[in-house]
Amino acid sequence: MGKRHTVQEILVRAFYGGALLLLGWFFLAAIGSMWGRGGAPWQQAWFLALAPLLLGAAWLARRFEGHVTDKALGWAAVGAFAALLLAQLAVAWLLPVEPSWDFGAVYVSAREYVEGVGISAYLHYFERFQNNTGLLVWEILLFKALRLLGADSPQADLWAGMLMNIAVIDAAILFALLFCRRVWGNGRALLLLLLCLLFTPYILYAPIFYTDSMSMLFVTLPLYLLSLYKGQEKPWARLGLGAATGVLLAFGTKVKGSVAVLLVALVLYALFNLSWKRLLGLLLAVLIPFGAFTVFFDWQVRSRGIIDPASAYQHQFPTEYWLYMGLQGDGGFSKDDFDYMYSLEDVGQRREAARAGIAQRLREYGLAGVAEHLTKKAAYTFGDGTCFIWVQLRRQPLYEGRIGRLSQEAQPFYRAQDAYQALLLVCILLALVKGLLSAEGLDWAALLAVSLFGLALFLMMWETRSRYLLNFTPVMLLLMGEGLSWAAGFLDRRG
Repeated sequence: MGKRHTVQEILVRAFYGGALLLLGWFFLAAIGSMWGRGGAPWQQAWFLALAPLLLGAAWLARRFEGHVTDKALGWAAVGAFAALLLAQLAVAWLLPVEPSWDFGAVYVSAREYVEGVGISAYLHYFERFQNNTGLLVWEILLFKALRLLGADSPQADLWAGMLMNIAVIDAAILFALLFCRRVWGNGRALLLLLLCLLFTPYILYAPIFYTDSMSMLFVTLPLYLLSLYKGQEKPWARLGLGAATGVLLAFGTKVKGSVAVLLVALVLYALFNLSWKRLLGLLLAVLIPFGAFTVFFDWQVRSRGIIDPASAYQHQFPTEYWLYMGLQGDGGFSKDDFDYMYSLEDVGQRREAARAGIAQRLREYGLAGVAEHLTKKAAYTFGDGTCFIWVQLRRQPLYEGRIGRLSQEAQPFYRAQDAYQALLLVCILLALVKGLLSAEGLDWAALLAVSLFGLALFLMMWETRSRYLLNFTPVMLLLMGEGLSWAAGFLDRRG
């Protein structure tokens, strides 16, 4: 009797097919862009060197899955995190920057608020860009804790921010590792550990404690909590896990709006995998704390003077502004678009102007033009193995000579990182192919794929940069492990 295709299976396969077509388009555009830049032969050489090495590592992880004990994985993780921490501290020590751009706006405003002078250097900034209030509150709490310890110097605040950032990055990797171990076993977790160590933005982002890296934890920790929820039988434990997930996702969304993509993916996963009783319990446990925390947070930032409701209407930039800006050039920041919106009197005028601008740009593009624009935008977003870090390290470095020399000497490193990025994208596509061929339901790999697919759609509509991927790179590396493991399975069958 032939295999019976359920509605769920058909829907999941349809998703994988659509995701493969769309992400295949985006990823191939990115790879073509990377290999079209200078140094392409070096990139291809690195790619050809890394591919068999990582495929071999994936084969070993599969072959010896049952032999990787918890103790062995634990010691490997201790060694890996020790090396990672030393490298991060070295980068923070050698390549610190004076916080500028939006990174500096949050940092300076948090220090002003703690010192009791109010937000003055960046007056009305948080009324204009309310998406950065989450990180602002986080830094205010950090600097207040420092004041209680008697530390109030700019150097102490800068180092506290960098150390907090390092802790968040490493904790995000740790929870990705724990999730991977729980879902796929110790061998795959060991492979993920290697993939994370090779992803050097986790090291180089140490001095830049901005939303891109500071929101990573709010992606991997909810994933891990959901994996615990699925196997938990005690109602009160499930309630606690769901509530913690809701609060984490709510605050994470305040730190970086793209975290909300994960909430949608988690709801879809629960819909496909839980009984109606457990589904309803999870949704209530997650969504009620999510909504309650969001309302409480918004009330706090207004009542404490961070955002002035009376002047917010005059200064706020509407959501449509980022969609409007995302339709120009490569989809990155446009000063011309910013200046135009800034010149208008209030959020109502800005909303109307942005909507008119969106309609005009779409008419000018036409269908073929939109496709060309999205290709360019995908290359700009996914075609940078360094996640924009070298641009940020060169903005007001405290040691100009160091970053200047390193930028010149690191050209081979650029090529290696672009090659690793290309391999990452190819392996994600392999994971999607596996899902298309074998999926019977929305499993954990499908949850990760839905999250990445949602993020890609969001960034293709929004204003974008390669650094906007950083908080979801643990998801991408988990999918990379899935693709590598599937490819390694063919070596077993041939053997």
